[in-house]
Amino acid sequence: MINATNGEDYDFKSENVNPELSRIERQKLFYRGSVDVNGDFGSARDFGNYAAGLVAARTGLSWQDARYGFDTYQGFKDDGAVLIPTNFIPAISISPKREATTTIKAQLAGYRTGIRMFKKR
Repeated sequence: MINATNGEDYDFKSENVNPELSRIERQKLFYRGSVDVNGDFGSARDFGNYAAGLVAARTGLSWQDARYGFDTYQGFKDDGAVLIPTNFIPAISISPKREATTTIKAQLAGYRTGIRMFKKR
């Protein structure tokens, strides 16, 4: 998963984006996408979320575990991690944050495809 996060190797929404563009122009490209044979539009962000759900399911994660992971990552992106001092080993706290409904729908669609693949093994 770490290679599919913001700007990494498998972050499709930021692929081939010219770093010299303005921040607003770069952000517009995050929503580029294509139309399927039924006329439905899918953005690069949708594709990435679908892929995240598919990969989670193919590895055998339950939907609840996958959701917790996705929401925890969202919380980390939004708020970062908090170091909690203890008498032994310092602990890190990350508060999960529910992702947007459209994000969850794309992840769930991918998860449903991935779980069928997992069950065929």
